[in-house]
Amino acid sequence: MAQYLYECPQHGATRARFPLGAAPPSISCFCGLDAQRVFTVPQIVPTPFVMSEENKRGLAIADARRKERDAAYEQDYARPMPPLA
Repeated sequence: MAQYLYECPQHGATRARFPLGAAPPSISCFCGLDAQRVFTVPQIVPTPFVMSEENKRGLAIADARRKERDAAYEQDYARPMPPLA
């Protein structure tokens, strides 16, 4: 979501959040007047990342497969070094 600046003739500057590129040219101020958009560089507001249950299951499956692969590699190739003579 991007934060946009609007100017009310009675109350001054106010900010509103809209999807990037979807800001209207004016919004209604709480006083009922139209606040016109002031063109500035949009300020990006980060959205918190929430992982879905499906993504969590997918990561758990990938992690289990990685552990199986690592265990098989260690069984086949990770042998102790012979002692130095």
